[in-house]
Amino acid sequence: APLAVWRGRKVREFTKLVRPLRDSAVHMEMANLFLKGRFDDKPDGKGCLFHLVQAAKGGLMIAVLALARCLAGLPSEDFDLPEIVGDVEEFGPVIQVLLEVAAAGSSEPAMAGLAMALHYGTYGETSWARAASKYKVLWDMMKNRTYEDPIDQTFVGIRVPTGWKSEFGWMDSPLSGQTITEVDVAAALATIYEEGDAPQLPVNTAKAAEWYEIAAEAATDHGLAKKAMQYLDKAAVLADDARTEEELSPRSEKVAPSPAFGIPRTEPTTE
Repeated sequence: APLAVWRGRKVREFTKLVRPLRDSAVHMEMANLFLKGRFDDKPDGKGCLFHLVQAAKGGLMIAVLALARCLAGLPSEDFDLPEIVGDVEEFGPVIQVLLEVAAAGSSEPAMAGLAMALHYGTYGETSWARAASKYKVLWDMMKNRTYEDPIDQTFVGIRVPTGWKSEFGWMDSPLSGQTITEVDVAAALATIYEEGDAPQLPVNTAKAAEWYEIAAEAATDHGLAKKAMQYLDKAAVLADDARTEEELSPRSEKVAPSPAFGIPRTEPTTE
């Protein structure tokens, strides 16, 4: 296409992409420029943080992720963040709220960060029941990913703000530091159901076996044969345990229709 037409198309894409978030996108870019020292020949962390907060308030999801990462005092390979002096532990509830907000906006990195935070109690709250719920959503997100063309770096800071599509480290496991995959998510769900978190989440060996099988399949897809065999062995053991539990559980009452007016009545089993 002629250069003029190509430029016009890029402008229209930019307008369509960030029109509802234009002010927030500008704040995000200002945050980046302040931290790079473009206005005072030296990095300005306070200026960066101010604009980062404004971008997050405006609803820009990458700004919410970046702000949460900044408060957590954790590094981000995608975007330079200012260092906050003080006890970052006191920001735990705020960090979790920010991850909740971004996760509600269908952010996969936020959903991953939130699930792991609830699983390991990173920011104060430990809830395996809620973690399982978030892991399931994350699993669906991962399985339904669609390919997107990479952002043309020529237009970063112009068509989209710096940090667009960045994960800000929230896909990294707090235990291994490695980026989590479908294998890790399925294995985490299996472990949660295997160990349980009473009373909110009782042990469920049948579900644990099911998720270990899913983890084994995912591991096979990733070329992790040894790990796949380990998960299959665990699934087999738990499946046997689940069958034993079912056989030993008290027999339930059958519901049979009453001859009078079709009202159900209970009868003890005679099998």
